Amino acid sequence: AGARRPAVVAGAQARSDDAAAALTDLAGALACPAMTTYKAKGVYPDGAARHAGLFTGGRAEAPWLAECDLLILYGVDPVELVASPWPYAMPALELAAAAVRPHPADIAVSLRGDPARLARAVAGAARPANWPVDPKPRALPEPAPESGGGMTPRALARAAAAALPDARITVDAGAHMLAPMSAWPARRPFDAQISNGLSTMGFALPAAIATALAGPGRRVVAFTGDGGLAMCLGELATAARLALPIVVAVFNDARLALIDAKQAQRGFPPRGMRFPALDFAAAARGLGCRAARAARADELADAFAQAGGDGPMLIDAAVDPSGYRAMFEAVRGAPAAAARA
Repeated sequence: AGARRPAVVAGAQARSDDAAAALTDLAGALACPAMTTYKAKGVYPDGAARHAGLFTGGRAEAPWLAECDLLILYGVDPVELVASPWPYAMPALELAAAAVRPHPADIAVSLRGDPARLARAVAGAARPANWPVDPKPRALPEPAPESGGGMTPRALARAAAAALPDARITVDAGAHMLAPMSAWPARRPFDAQISNGLSTMGFALPAAIATALAGPGRRVVAFTGDGGLAMCLGELATAARLALPIVVAVFNDARLALIDAKQAQRGFPPRGMRFPALDFAAAARGLGCRAARAARADELADAFAQAGGDGPMLIDAAVDPSGYRAMFEAVRGAPAAAARA
């Protein structure tokens, strides 16, 4: 009752049409910012009034949350948050179907039940907040590729969004996931699916197959790293056999880029994370899919122009990985060892 600048964060338990509508009502009644975790992306539409971006419990949202005096966690499971010490001092109101403990946040009150009903009950007793400005999502940095004419990860994500604006997406684990999660405009629950928290490599392609089967009529874009796709490459044959409307966008950077970036953060030499670039386009054709390769950002539009035909299509994109570290640190911050160095 004493909160003047609350903010709402929606999580995986709020992924339903009813819970999404209740979130819009709650944010409207409070006149407060609304965010989602990665797994709940689309529960509050990207670009809508009061949308303040993605919440990780990390660095990206910290500057403006310094003004927040109550965090309303709407169906958020702790596994969705960055596994590091909780950076915020404000109390939290938890609205959840099930409460998971221990929780990194300071849970002052926990209400358990159907999240949508709980949100509407709070909205009915709410009064407008006193936010001086409307916080906006923080843009991730996008350094110029070190390779000159190469493409950045966000260039690939933006090209896909421009070519297939009504598609749903699935996103694999790895450094590349920051690009589509920040660049793709999700407006409905389950527009974006990601194995964040458990962070399972090889998730995107099987999840795209399941998404296409469960919700026919909309194309699905699977964003995957080269390491993750190599783990489940044979599923391209499944997608081809079922003639599914899937576009597999491969961030082909010849490394396991997230761990490679973490090694660099800590001043370690690159070890065990790099390998020769694979020709995924040739492999996809051999497994019955259409395929195209893009070595430069200006080749992406032509590649995605071919994605509207029948059956699955793979786009093998030679991505420059040099900007991953800056993107990663913008979200999670530099480790203490790197800061001392």
